[in-house]
Amino acid sequence: MMPTSPPPPLPILWYHEATALETGGVVDASSFVEEPMKAPWTLALSLGLAGFTFTGCNPQHATARSKRLRSVEPRLTDGAAHTSCWIDPRATDLIPDAICGPPRRREAQGAAQTTAGQPLLRGGEMPAEPGAAKPSLGDLLRQKRPREADFAVRGLEREVAANPHDARAWSDLAAAYLVRAERTDDPRDLLRALEAADRATSEDGRLSEARFNRALALERLSLNPEAMAAWQDYLDLDKTSGWAGEASKRKAKLGQPSPRSAWEETEKPRLEQAALAGSTEEVEKIVGSYRQAARELAEQKLFGEWADATIEGREDLAANKLQILRVLGDALARINSDRLVHDSVAAIEKAGDPRRLSALAQATRDFRNGYEDFNGWKREAEIPKLAAARDVLARAGSPLAFRVEDLLASCDYVNHRYKTSLATVERLIHETEGLPYPAVRGRAFWIKGLLEVTLGQMKPAVENYGRARAEYQRLGEEENAIGMAGLLGENLLLLGRTQEAWKSIYQALRATPSLRDPRALSRIFMIAGDAALREGADTAALAFEQEWVRYSRMSSSQEAVEALTWLARIQDHAGDRESSLATLREAETQIAGLDPGQRQRKKADLAMVQGTVQVQGEPLEAIDLLTSALAVYEKEGNLIFSLQTLLARGRAYRRSGDDRRAERDFEAALALSGVSKRTRGERLAFSAVFDFGESH
Repeated sequence: MMPTSPPPPLPILWYHEATALETGGVVDASSFVEEPMKAPWTLALSLGLAGFTFTGCNPQHATARSKRLRSVEPRLTDGAAHTSCWIDPRATDLIPDAICGPPRRREAQGAAQTTAGQPLLRGGEMPAEPGAAKPSLGDLLRQKRPREADFAVRGLEREVAANPHDARAWSDLAAAYLVRAERTDDPRDLLRALEAADRATSEDGRLSEARFNRALALERLSLNPEAMAAWQDYLDLDKTSGWAGEASKRKAKLGQPSPRSAWEETEKPRLEQAALAGSTEEVEKIVGSYRQAARELAEQKLFGEWADATIEGREDLAANKLQILRVLGDALARINSDRLVHDSVAAIEKAGDPRRLSALAQATRDFRNGYEDFNGWKREAEIPKLAAARDVLARAGSPLAFRVEDLLASCDYVNHRYKTSLATVERLIHETEGLPYPAVRGRAFWIKGLLEVTLGQMKPAVENYGRARAEYQRLGEEENAIGMAGLLGENLLLLGRTQEAWKSIYQALRATPSLRDPRALSRIFMIAGDAALREGADTAALAFEQEWVRYSRMSSSQEAVEALTWLARIQDHAGDRESSLATLREAETQIAGLDPGQRQRKKADLAMVQGTVQVQGEPLEAIDLLTSALAVYEKEGNLIFSLQTLLARGRAYRRSGDDRRAERDFEAALALSGVSKRTRGERLAFSAVFDFGESH
């Protein structure tokens, strides 16, 4: 917990349904706070607190340079000399521990208590004479047990509370949070580290340790563009030291080409050429490294290109496309046992007579066109063609029919026909049971989870996201599995299971450098922004939302509208009303350019956010905005959006002094959530999750 009092997090947790659909063991530190310490450690840690209060924060000590070496990955204000740190590539921790300096001999059992009672210097060396120095911050943080890191954090929190303008103490607190995040595998400490480092740099912009720790926190949160800029900020102060060399290397590593450019520019052309040449070994090598990309290339592009060539009478080109599909399908079947591409090619080869082949080609083309229209937000025009295509493909024995069924369910979902979509998905899950099409089943579980969240069925959604993730992990489709981790984290937040939620969210964040699709990246940063805001971590929340906006601009105008809308929400929460209003104006401009069928929902989303941010300052205007949004959500049957809008309007009523209407909205939200007739404890738990507060 930060020692200062940041503004409370916004009370709602937004569920982003369209964005969620379009993309193809945390340890609780509280146990270390609450557990009574054994007597020997109490003495040692008490000495440590006294030591690092002096040596970590006193400028006189920091200028006394010595041969002591860096003891932890972040930079302390103790004047320790630079040495390299590294992370074991075999580490399985959520936040792997960094190992700094030369390898230390493993302490014998019981040695820790003996050493803890002796005076230590930073870096771990014994002083020349007994009693020459007390245990220091570096000595506490280099211990591998979480208890010492937690003790250091609590001491520094008291230090900054007593001296709120002490930049060195804030910087060391950021370092302590970073180390505790490693020791406990709790990503929330990374958020706290960024907040503390940001505060340190605001108190003293030329404190190099603070700049170093801020960049490290951003890097650990996978906010790579901001981290690169922060490493450059450090290099603007320090161009020659070992610390500068490390900063330069970290910046260069973050700037490496993205997987998207590697696939599009190099690997995809190589794959097609190797398949056309019949080089199965080369094809399997590429497919093994790009399983999801290879499957999507076949399903979403190559089948459509074969259909175009067949319909246009370009027999040589059609034969070439089919050859690529044949080799690629064989490779996918051998590598991950997904036979959809293989069996779809077999259905084409069995078509026989030209009329059946022509009908199969047209159905395949209609599927491809429907998929492209779906991604281009034209989600109604092709539905009759898609239904006909599904029937033709099914009669021909092509499993592409399952993909068309999946697309129809997706169209129903984004057009708010939730019950129809759910029925289609459940049928698809039943039809594919026992068939060698795990990617289809993964997608079906994915959509079912989204539908369940939208309809307020949170617990079943957790199970179905888990099933989808398991299917994708078995396939080796890392990007889809990462996407499921993000959605699972978002849903766990809605259930109030914060620790588990952050484990999933951080797993997704940590993997973002390996993602190709801007929409997948948008979704993860969107979820992380909401989660950070609920932790009161405004700096991180704003950074995550800005990344969402950046990737949304690469995706579509519709997604950009949503991202801008929620960026405005966070800007207002952070007290930057001017930027918030400017962002909302940009979102309104973007909405005006959308198709008429899309405007109503986006206007409702905009009204919901505008109303939410105006609850405190202009509650009557907020009530009007939220009422207009609620009408749209109730018409759609969107339970989760209706619930959140009711709660926001209830807060606005309470702010305006109308407790009767506030209570009515809260009771309506309880009824939607299914807890209206439950125990008082369950009602209070609901109130806590959605930050409403129950008055009776």
